Amino acid sequence: MACLDTSVLLDLRGRGGVSRQRRATAAVRRAVEAGESLAVPRFTHVELCVGVSRSARPDREREAVEAALADLEMLEFDEKSARLFGEIVAGLMAAGKPTCDMDTLIASVAMASGHRLITGNRRHFEFIRGLEVEGY
Repeated sequence: MACLDTSVLLDLRGRGGVSRQRRATAAVRRAVEAGESLAVPRFTHVELCVGVSRSARPDREREAVEAALADLEMLEFDEKSARLFGEIVAGLMAAGKPTCDMDTLIASVAMASGHRLITGNRRHFEFIRGLEVEGY
C-alpha cells in the first residue's frame, strides 16, 4: 500500500504548478498500476483542514478535500504509531536533526502501517530511518 503525504494531494489539485501536478499524477498512477491501494494518515486530513480554515472559500475547499479523500483509506494514529513517533523524534534530536512534528507524525503512521510514503517533499523525511519514501 502507498501512503500519500499532504503534498501529493495538493499537487494533484495543481497547487504546486503544472510540473508538480504531472509528477504527482505519475507517482500515484505507478502505485495504482502496481496494484497498490492508496491511503492517507489522519494527519494529512488535519493539514488539509487547516487549508480549509484559511481559505477565502472554505465551503468550496471543504468539498474539494472531501472529494480527494473519499476513495482513500484513512490511517489512524495508534499505539504503535505513538511509540514510533517517540523513537523517531528522540533519534532525530540526538542526531541534531529535528524535524517538523506533523511530518514526523505522518511518517510514524506510514511506518506503523507498513506503508511507503509518496511525497513531493522528500527532504522533509530524509533523516527518518526505516521510512520508505518515494519522492517525485
